[in-house]
Amino acid sequence: MRDRLQEWGLDEDTVEASQLIVSELVTNAVRYGTPPLRLRVLLDSTLTCEVHDGSPASPAPAARADRRRGRPGPVHRLPPRLPLGSPPRARRQGAVDRTGPAGRRVGADGGATAGVTGQGSGPPIVRIAPTGRPRSRRVVSMTTPAETLRSFLRTRASLDGAEVTYWWSGDVYSWAPDEPYQRLFGFEGLNVSRLVEDAEAGPDAYRLLTREAAFYLDPVSRKILESWQDLPVVHVWNDPANQKLRPAPIPTTELGGQVCFSLEIPLAYPSPLPVAEYPVHSAGDTYKALELFQFFADRADLAGPAPGVPATMSWSRMSPWLPWMARGQRPGGLTFHCRGRKLAAYTEVPERTRAYIAARHPEFAHAPERWSEPNETSWTYFRKLNPPQE
Repeated sequence: MRDRLQEWGLDEDTVEASQLIVSELVTNAVRYGTPPLRLRVLLDSTLTCEVHDGSPASPAPAARADRRRGRPGPVHRLPPRLPLGSPPRARRQGAVDRTGPAGRRVGADGGATAGVTGQGSGPPIVRIAPTGRPRSRRVVSMTTPAETLRSFLRTRASLDGAEVTYWWSGDVYSWAPDEPYQRLFGFEGLNVSRLVEDAEAGPDAYRLLTREAAFYLDPVSRKILESWQDLPVVHVWNDPANQKLRPAPIPTTELGGQVCFSLEIPLAYPSPLPVAEYPVHSAGDTYKALELFQFFADRADLAGPAPGVPATMSWSRMSPWLPWMARGQRPGGLTFHCRGRKLAAYTEVPERTRAYIAARHPEFAHAPERWSEPNETSWTYFRKLNPPQE
């Protein structure tokens, strides 16, 4: 309960008082009430804690002699012990019996009053609500592009410049006219990034320094492939995969207690693999693709002070055939569908994947130290491995 109240941004006095009152009422319900028992905590204009107790009997104050002997009496000991400093009205308030036919509700205002109210037709409830001025819920402000960008960057990376690793997995599907969709590959990858301020570009501008590695897997065994249909597989080794980030509208969606940041990136530019130079490996002279990202973070985390917050993500991409698949200008292409999360550390990457990277490109365990360009892609990397024939 303490963690939830602090997550909601309530001050420590309210947390302590509420926890004390709930503790006493729940203890009484457990010792002298009738199962089933249930605690529910709500925050709206007031803080409300409900303890469901199945007994239809009215609570009654303990007899003085019973209290001296440490026995609380036949039902409940009310009012609960309120914290020091409670208003005198609170300490004078006693029980009020309005038990209904379906049970009872034993109520106590947080740090203010204690009593019994009518139940009605629902289950019996113990309610605690502040009688003073309602505490405001701590919220995250995203009313300007700069504020939205900072919230997104705390989700995507960390404002303090710490290295952040995202890991994802999923599948790659083929599509082509008059052919059924096929799951060709599994797919697993990671991105290690570090966020730095871009002082040259002005306030609220950042650079995201990243390396990205990803691997094509057997769709059934999920083993990393070295060949496919007798063709060598070229995995993703993008170093760098940097980004410049400026305040701009980022679509956000409220999903209950979560915030979803959506990035839709259509790509169209001259292909690094012109058909004239790569007739077997190029799908066309213009590279066209669509990248769709969604990043999810808890609103309560974003309302806190941490420079980075836990997050999950989804990613989809529509792209041409991969160069190493040697399908030329055949109609169709690929759809990638993956999901992943921000890891607490690079060591949480699956051991198999870390070992594969360490044996081939160990630098991919860390983000770049400084900015460089241009970015690497699967198409430019293939060109490096296979320079055009003179």
